[in-house]
Amino acid sequence: MTGVRGRLLGLLGLTLVLGLIATGLANTAVESADDRSQRLAADAAVKGFEDKLAAFDTASSTRLTAAFKDDVDDYKRLLRVAKSAVRRAPAPPTRGTTPTGRRGSEKYRAAVQERATIVEPYVELAELLQDRAIPASRFIVSGRKVVTLDPAEVLDGQPIFTGDPLRDLVVPAFKKARTRLADAGVPDGAELLATDLQAYLDFVIKQTKAGADRIDEAKPFFFDFGTRPKDLLVRLTGLEAQVAREVALLTVGIASDA
Repeated sequence: MTGVRGRLLGLLGLTLVLGLIATGLANTAVESADDRSQRLAADAAVKGFEDKLAAFDTASSTRLTAAFKDDVDDYKRLLRVAKSAVRRAPAPPTRGTTPTGRRGSEKYRAAVQERATIVEPYVELAELLQDRAIPASRFIVSGRKVVTLDPAEVLDGQPIFTGDPLRDLVVPAFKKARTRLADAGVPDGAELLATDLQAYLDFVIKQTKAGADRIDEAKPFFFDFGTRPKDLLVRLTGLEAQVAREVALLTVGIASDA
């Protein structure tokens, strides 16, 4: 048994040694002259690319910072600047290179990675502006129009002898505000706020119709919305501040990294 065990251990040891030799041969494979030529061509293609990329980053971040300082709430302008940066970002040249050479060149692979690192924040900012900030801004504008809509301003001093002015002027004004709010869409995270705004509009419309009926019955009526408009306005302002912080963090981060 000892002899058999010894032979098995010997075979196992031989297998491990052969495997190590094979691995070593694979790792120390000599680069062919053709592969070397292709790799050197890829190396040469990205010579000076890092400086070109740095100049691009500095110029793009400067434009972005200027747009941000000029009007921090102009998200559409910021989006144009961010998209322009993504579109104009230089890429490592491929002319005079081959896929084999680019794969074999550490310098070329590093240039590709460096470009991705610099461009990615602009991509993230563009996505934030397009998918989050601009929709939220549209929703906030519509929401503010809802909570600041004043029946007295809608009536504009018109004498009230019957309930018709309320039905003909005030109710349609709030219904229009409700339609605008629905058309604005609901940004992520604002679903409850949107529901509460719609509920407020339904409440106002119902109160106005009931008030018109009271006036027709020669009964007194006064609009009373309580603190709901103010409370909703505070929540809208909070959403606006939150989105502004998200945009500012990315924008300032790009400027500081440039």
